Order: sequence, then structure tokens, then C-alpha cells
Amino acid sequence: MEPDQKPRRTSELTTWIILVGVFVAAIAVTVVIGSRGGSSSDTTFPDLGDLTAADPNVPAIDETAPTFSLQTLDGEVFDLAAHVASDDRPVFLNLWASWCAPCRAEMPAINTAAQRHPEVLFVGVAVKDDAESATAFVEEIGVTYTIAID
Repeated sequence: MEPDQKPRRTSELTTWIILVGVFVAAIAVTVVIGSRGGSSSDTTFPDLGDLTAADPNVPAIDETAPTFSLQTLDGEVFDLAAHVASDDRPVFLNLWASWCAPCRAEMPAINTAAQRHPEVLFVGVAVKDDAESATAFVEEIGVTYTIAID
């Protein structure tokens, strides 16, 4: 054996040990993550395909939404029953808040959709928000559709 052969084998052995360790760790992580994910039957959210008309919380396809009346940011009142009686356009109702990060992300797209689809009445309702914060957010984003405060 040559003198430099022994350190080379030690280096190769160390490399193999590290590779096997990484492989075992990767398998362990995969098993742990897989066991946490569980099956789709034990998720917190229901499978929408499982919802039936027998469930009293699920509205029927032809069921009218409960009516409501709210003050809008421009000082008017939006009344759903009055809208339904006088305007045949469907209503896109967006519940949002100025402190809600996903709401902040989606509002520009909803505003664009409202501008492109005048055949639909878009109404945003700021939920658990104050009028000052909601107004500032609407002005910042440039929302042009009707905004009300709950």
C-alpha cells in the first residue's frame, strides 16, 4: 500500500458516511411531514363536494341571500332588498378589512373586475374595521366600487 492511499480511503469513507446521513435525514423528514399532513378526511376545512342541501347551513342554488342594509363610505345606504327590487344585476359581495393582508392583496383585482363587468354590482363591506382606516385603504388602492362599513 502506498502511504497516500490510507488518507484517501478515510476521506472517501467520510464522504459516504455524510451522504448516507443526509439520505437518512431526508427520509426521516419526509416521513414526519407526511405523517403531519394526514389524509384529506381529517382536514379542518370540509370537502365542498360533501356539502348537501340537507345541511341547513348550505344555501340552495335558487335561495335569496338574507337582506341587509349598510352605510356606505360616500354617505349613502346600500340595501340589498332595495337593490334586488330595482336592479336585476347580480351582486358580488366582498367582505374585507383594512387590517387583513389577503384582503389588501385581492382588492386591486376585485376593483379591476368591477370596472370590467358593469353587469355585476360589486359591493365591499369593511368588517370589524373603522371608517377612517377603511376610507384610507380604499383611497390608497383606488377602489371605485361601492364600499360599506358593517
